[in-house]
Amino acid sequence: MLCAPAIVCYAFSLEIYLKFLLKNEGKEIKKTHDLANLYNRLSESLRREIEGKVGDDNQVFQNNLKSFGKAFEEWRYQYEDGSAKPASIGFASKLIAALEAIAEDRGFRYPSTWALNTDDEIKKA
Repeated sequence: MLCAPAIVCYAFSLEIYLKFLLKNEGKEIKKTHDLANLYNRLSESLRREIEGKVGDDNQVFQNNLKSFGKAFEEWRYQYEDGSAKPASIGFASKLIAALEAIAEDRGFRYPSTWALNTDDEIKKA
């Protein structure tokens, strides 16, 4: 499956954003890849903010989150047994955009060396 690497990267990105937001709320970061578990540990107000930015109906959001919840673990080795469950890249993309905006509002910044967008920046790195 050619989409497997994309799904794994989306899932890992979501995990990092969720863990940042949990830490930002002063909550313990547990060793897990389960996105639904991480998401459900966020404060209710933050969850509402995220869902508002994603724009999906609450039930649709919850269903997509549940189906994408273990994508990192399920899709990493999907080629070995083909047992991965369906995962919506469209949902993951909207959720990443929402989490990125909220995380940046709360002080999350990438090191400037990560943003190699121009030839000049590449030369500097």
